[in-house]
Amino acid sequence: MNITNRGKKWELLNSLWILWSFTLLLACVGFFWIGGRAGKRKWILSGLIYLVTNFGLILVSERLEAINGLFSDMATVIICCGWFAAIVHSFMSRKEYLLRREAVIDLKEATRDAYRDEIRGDYFGNNEKPVPASSLPADKAAALSASQTAPAITPEQKIDLNLCSEQELANLPGVGVALAKKAVEMRTQTGGFASVQDFCERINLMPHFAVQIEALAFAVPVQTPVSSQEDTGRVVDI
Repeated sequence: MNITNRGKKWELLNSLWILWSFTLLLACVGFFWIGGRAGKRKWILSGLIYLVTNFGLILVSERLEAINGLFSDMATVIICCGWFAAIVHSFMSRKEYLLRREAVIDLKEATRDAYRDEIRGDYFGNNEKPVPASSLPADKAAALSASQTAPAITPEQKIDLNLCSEQELANLPGVGVALAKKAVEMRTQTGGFASVQDFCERINLMPHFAVQIEALAFAVPVQTPVSSQEDTGRVVDI
């Protein structure tokens, strides 16, 4: 029975680190390996314990042999017990490591796919045919459904760039959450955008996005109130 969803071959290749435990002085290497790849400190700590114990007892046993052979034999027995413990510990950690390693790879793949989709959206807009969630793995389908919760904007439902919400701005082609937040801050500080072109230029959108946004949004020109200046001087009639 497979432990992961990647098959026996993948699990076998990712279990070769156990062979390090069959080498007395290098039993710690396998734990350093899996601790680094799975991001688990407990395995790195185990590798340090085996490293210090084995080398420490070997150095001590050489000195004890010159003093008393009995102590040297006891140190040798402890080293052998630690070696056996490292082998057993390696096999006990195999299942957890494979599951953690699979999770790390799945997370990297999901992040890479999301980044690729973001780049594709920046250059081609949001008019691509959506990928059905049923054809994706469970974790990627959840991420896709979360990103598609907001309804798409149609030309028949144009929005006012000076009155719409931050989420509505984020749904515009090429905008996204970060630029929408920036646009709202600009709108608050300056009172609004004069036109769609003004909106695109101020948040540094690519030109082809301006054409798409013009079909989906509009902006009422900003009305700058003219302040009346009172004449404080005296009028002298001659």
